[in-house]
Amino acid sequence: MTPLGARLHPAIVETLSELETALHEARASVSVRSVSISVSPEFSGQWLASRLPDFCKRHPDIELKIAVGYQRPEFHPAGLDMAIWLGRAEVGLIHEELLTDEEFVVSSPALSRQLPQRYAIRAAPLLRYAGMQHTILDWQRWYEQIIGERSEMDPPFDIVQAVESGQLFATFADMLEACRNGQGFALVRSSLVASDIAENRLVRCFVEAQPAAVSYNLLYPPNALQNPSASLFRNWLLSQARASN
Repeated sequence: MTPLGARLHPAIVETLSELETALHEARASVSVRSVSISVSPEFSGQWLASRLPDFCKRHPDIELKIAVGYQRPEFHPAGLDMAIWLGRAEVGLIHEELLTDEEFVVSSPALSRQLPQRYAIRAAPLLRYAGMQHTILDWQRWYEQIIGERSEMDPPFDIVQAVESGQLFATFADMLEACRNGQGFALVRSSLVASDIAENRLVRCFVEAQPAAVSYNLLYPPNALQNPSASLFRNWLLSQARASN
């Protein structure tokens, strides 16, 4: 080191140390923009996942934290900001309806073309999956629209037994894939199969449909929108839902 360098060295070291400290404090003071969301596997896989790239493109600086499962959402300061939930909110939470669904039966196009004119619901298994709620009740409600006033000449058919004896799949995605492959009928919500129907992977094989008993709602505590990222996600989600209804 030259004599001049030796004289400057202490001042340079001190300046660099102060700069490093200032940068560290600046980084620590900048909070990461993020939003935490809980969503069911069905809604995540069949509706939300294909739309999320649009949100990420619009807001690349926001970190999305998504918990996928059936657990009831728990909102607390270090927990979720929002949840997409099938059903209404508990007391104290805000809920906004996202989608107004119909429920109807779908099958593969090939299976639909093979169905007989009468008693077609008996021509293939009724598929179900482990996470499905109210399966038997929903099938019963739908089936009542088909039979109306049952004639004594009609052969007996126990819809409850048919549902319970149908193949049980681990997930909605597994059940839907089996349905696409012609393995049976699936009772589904319109929002979860819109792309499959549009691309002719599945068809509505019966005309009967029923309004869904419960809707997908966005739930959040009253103070959630104080998080600007949560507010942006909420506005984006509602606009996507309006466009798909």
